[in-house]
Amino acid sequence: MKEKRTMNLDPKIFSSPEFLLSASKIEQMPKDEGLEIAFVGRSNSGKSSSINAILGRKSLARTSKTPGRTQLINVIRLTEDLRLIDLPGYGFAKVKETIRVGWERMLTDYFIKRQSLKLILITVDIRRGIKELDQVMISLAEENGIKVYIVFTKIDKVSRNDREKCRYQSLSLYPQHAIFFTSSLKNMGFDEVKKSIIDDLSLMG
Repeated sequence: MKEKRTMNLDPKIFSSPEFLLSASKIEQMPKDEGLEIAFVGRSNSGKSSSINAILGRKSLARTSKTPGRTQLINVIRLTEDLRLIDLPGYGFAKVKETIRVGWERMLTDYFIKRQSLKLILITVDIRRGIKELDQVMISLAEENGIKVYIVFTKIDKVSRNDREKCRYQSLSLYPQHAIFFTSSLKNMGFDEVKKSIIDDLSLMG
């Protein structure tokens, strides 16, 4: 179980993000203290666009039309004691097997070893739904005492009826986790995500 820390968070924590570094292994990351929230998801799930929407920036997290391009752990400082982590995407079939295995090992090490990691936001393209690799990530977080948000993206691409079906199915699978519906194109749902992050991290001490 992760060690708990106390932190008082201000609603403005997302307003002054600072890119710190990119790491190919967790040993290259900042000292393991304070709190970290991490974004992870299948390649092309809308992860980078979601990070940019939450931070109110257009390109702090790099988006790409080539799924699987991001291969590093990107560290963004929100405050002196809070970092946002952009993890590599997973599940892109055209990535070489050796690279994919390396990514999976890096993600697993991060989930297991990083004591400051308190919250994982898993982005899921609502048109694709929760897949096996997403379920693996959710289980890995649960096993290591990390809180999980399931963030459905691109909801502007589906009907309201499809959204409600997705909500029902997701709550049936994961009633214990917070579920959000967002669109970076329409800037929908991110205020709720940010409020929950602030509320939950403030209670983790």
